[in-house]
Amino acid sequence: MKNTTNLFLEIFSDFWEDFAYEQGPALNVKRMNMKNFKMNCDYFHSLLSLSTTGLFIKYKKMIFFIVFILLFASATHIRAASEIAEGCKSQGKAEISENLLQDVFVISKYMSCTSEAFKVKLLKQSFAQDIQSQKFLNNLLALLSTDIDLIKKELGIDVPNMINDILKFSFTNESKNSLKLQLGLFKINPADEHASKAPHIVISGMFVNNKNVPVGYFARTLQKSDKDKKVFSYLDFIKMSPTFLEGKGITKSFIPFFEKEIFAKNAVKYEILEADWIGRLVWGEYGYKFKEDAYYLKNGQKIAALAFIQECFQNFLNKHKIPIEKLIIIDKAGNKKKITKVSDLQTPLDFVRLTHEDGTKVEIDTYIDFGVRGSKSKYDVGKAFLLGDYRKTSEDLDTIILPTYPDIHLSNSSAMPNWMGIKEY
Repeated sequence: MKNTTNLFLEIFSDFWEDFAYEQGPALNVKRMNMKNFKMNCDYFHSLLSLSTTGLFIKYKKMIFFIVFILLFASATHIRAASEIAEGCKSQGKAEISENLLQDVFVISKYMSCTSEAFKVKLLKQSFAQDIQSQKFLNNLLALLSTDIDLIKKELGIDVPNMINDILKFSFTNESKNSLKLQLGLFKINPADEHASKAPHIVISGMFVNNKNVPVGYFARTLQKSDKDKKVFSYLDFIKMSPTFLEGKGITKSFIPFFEKEIFAKNAVKYEILEADWIGRLVWGEYGYKFKEDAYYLKNGQKIAALAFIQECFQNFLNKHKIPIEKLIIIDKAGNKKKITKVSDLQTPLDFVRLTHEDGTKVEIDTYIDFGVRGSKSKYDVGKAFLLGDYRKTSEDLDTIILPTYPDIHLSNSSAMPNWMGIKEY
């Protein structure tokens, strides 16, 4: 009977975790009294234990569970059930932080328990299986009420209001497919050597379709710079699954939305990112520039980022036998600018708009997502450079890395490397 009881408890706990996760969006920013909340948790667990003892014969026990689930899943109990499920998951029948024993903000639909559930769910998604995503997500800890208070004090950001603003986002593409957001709130594990010691908040969101299937995610860290004391954003990730068309074109909507609704309202002065894969092309189009103080390590020696990128491009031209004098930049208005040397190329957008004067295309193997080498395709010179495979091959003798991503060894002869970018507001 004990094993049967444990089995039922495990199944029922899984149900409540999923239920809270899915019904969470029904919750809004509110205050919760944790003393009463803990009593509800204890009562809830008592009901579960009682319903799985030998007091009920086998079939009545099964009926009890089914009726119990249906009653609590009814519309009139969604709010209370979600709170109970979230609290029990957070409490976990173990010690919890004193911060959560006080009155705390339940931010939108997530607390520490559901942020953890969010992370677990995200870690399983196909679009988050790259090394960088896995390492980043595994280093996140759920945000506590004390963290929220500190963010308000040090960064001037009202977290509940900001989260409500983020949840206003919705997206419908040309095919009338729509996406919505589910959020988790985190901080970076202080044990991570790269973690900021200053107050910060990591906002992570999953884009889900009408069937509640995740099709992509983003993560942004807001903090204050140690150098200039300005609040800035670090765009950790924005990735969409290539197998779902719902996300096509979402960045054109999501980036300006965040700039207007979040950055402008919370005095965020600039954003930093690492442009990788297809982002090497995309972020230039959105106005991000090469970060001036960024650098690569070539055989252990620092080399300025822009100088290294220009070196890569010169090698790219040599490889494809393209005279630089044949290249032009065509701006948005259609104006043409002649290029005479690689140092004329100063921004990512210069490479985006770079083309051969007679329209000659360059055939390359694309590298637009983690571990995915595309088929050979022809592009204008600049885009061919931006989308090519930059990974080190057996022919590359130098050891080159971007310090923030030391696991990725780069080539300096075939394509634009991953680059650090910045955009000011």
